[in-house]
Amino acid sequence: MNTHRCPGKGCTKTVPNNELACRTHWVKLPWRLRTNITEAWRNRVNDVGAHSDAVAEAYQWYATHDVE
Repeated sequence: MNTHRCPGKGCTKTVPNNELACRTHWVKLPWRLRTNITEAWRNRVNDVGAHSDAVAEAYQWYATHDVE
């Protein structure tokens, strides 16, 4: 299983590639962003770029918000 580091600032946890962040940091992501990611994933057959855009927006949020 491939993994990556959680994007939460200072987080050292690794998560599977099919997850964006560790549970702690996933729930701190605003509901709107979580919903956008989930919906884009479900509709990825129709719009491949939407999921990538939603994930990029989430990474931007993590980069500009100091969540612990």
